[in-house]
Amino acid sequence: MSSIAPCDLILYDGFPGVADAAAPMVSNGFDSTQAGQHDTAANLYQAGRKIQMFQDGTVGKGGSSVANRGYYTMVYGKLVDYTNAVDASIGKMVCLACGSIKGAGNLCLTQDVSGGQNATAGVGHAPMAVPCTSLALNEFGWFWCGGVCPNHDISQLDITGFLTDGNVIGGAPIQMDSDGTTVRPSFFCSTHAADYLAFPAGFALADDA
Repeated sequence: MSSIAPCDLILYDGFPGVADAAAPMVSNGFDSTQAGQHDTAANLYQAGRKIQMFQDGTVGKGGSSVANRGYYTMVYGKLVDYTNAVDASIGKMVCLACGSIKGAGNLCLTQDVSGGQNATAGVGHAPMAVPCTSLALNEFGWFWCGGVCPNHDISQLDITGFLTDGNVIGGAPIQMDSDGTTVRPSFFCSTHAADYLAFPAGFALADDA
């Protein structure tokens, strides 16, 4: 496995619905270090709500890494899994879940694609996103799903790098790859025997490390 710097990844928003570009910043912001916006058992916003914001800064929240100015899109959803072994820690990718696990009226995301239960299995397409915190199972939070990485606005996304499968190529479009348990960016997903592909997820500005 390898990694790629947050500022080197731009995501395509593949989630349903139109992002609200006129909405004000949510209370306390998207940052998971602010109380009341993440890890809540009950939804504070409509599940599936998307908001588009503009990041007006070139330095990461921590003051040392690079950030990009530009638009980004956030989606609000519920973290679920199929085996109770989900891992949605910072730097891990999640994708849209399918089936009865979703629950009525909820937009659900998962990092667990085992057992052929995820939207990617068999169908070959599912939008992906990045959690803004290490969410607990069956709780709600905000996910970065489009545009530049908001690591200037969101401290929990100002990390060393997002995990990849080791073959992301700078200047190329990327898709999502899975070894049956985890989802991560790759270059045209070709390194695993049992790949599940997501929608073309974004654009890499540099090779992974």
